[in-house]
Amino acid sequence: MDKQKKRRIEDFVIGTMRYISRIDSGRTHCYFVRAGYGIPERTNKSFSDGVYGSKRKALYAAKAWRDKEIKRLAPKLRVYEKQQRRFFGKGVHVAKDLRFEPPKLSYRATYWSREKERQLTKTFSINLYGERQAKLLAEQWRNFMLTGKL
Repeated sequence: MDKQKKRRIEDFVIGTMRYISRIDSGRTHCYFVRAGYGIPERTNKSFSDGVYGSKRKALYAAKAWRDKEIKRLAPKLRVYEKQQRRFFGKGVHVAKDLRFEPPKLSYRATYWSREKERQLTKTFSINLYGERQAKLLAEQWRNFMLTGKL
């Protein structure tokens, strides 16, 4: 097995580069690790090629430190559930159009169209219909689009 192929396999086995970036600027050559996004206790550390002896050793050290820090900070980090993007914002909700002063309010009905493979929306103005009627129309429109019945 040639050297380059062996290196590629080793790099794949080493794992992901999440939270790690490479800096090669002027006389600076290192891996920079940022851990703890979104919390006040965020930590950073750089791993210089010169201190660790080579790029590969610096990368191993950076990954080890990153994994240790992520485990330490895990209770403080926010966990987000993965959502399918196409269902974001489904249902009936109030929408503000901030392009106007005062903002225009409306009820927005949304649903996922399988035929068109995209989310469709329709708005019903609160100024035009009133709040109760706009909400009722939005709910009726959404139910009609989902079931085909009024």
